[in-house]
Amino acid sequence: MERIADQSGESVRRVRARMEKEDLMEALATDLLERKALDLILSSATYEDYPWKREDEHADEVSTVTADAVSEAEAKAAEAAEKPAEDKPAE
Repeated sequence: MERIADQSGESVRRVRARMEKEDLMEALATDLLERKALDLILSSATYEDYPWKREDEHADEVSTVTADAVSEAEAKAAEAAEKPAEDKPAE
């Protein structure tokens, strides 16, 4: 909380009150636990360097993939759901 207060230029008391009001205390606690777990893992991790090997002669070229993240039917359904009721045809 002190770090957040320093960064925002507010008092610790005001930061705490704002976080409680906006229901962010649980998110802060979760973030702290995740950060401590990651720090613990990284503190005991071992790293190895490997020489870079090119897989093929076209490694510098950019590739693209033509694929839809959402099917056309799903996109149309989502678009229809977003339209206001007056734009929809009467059934």
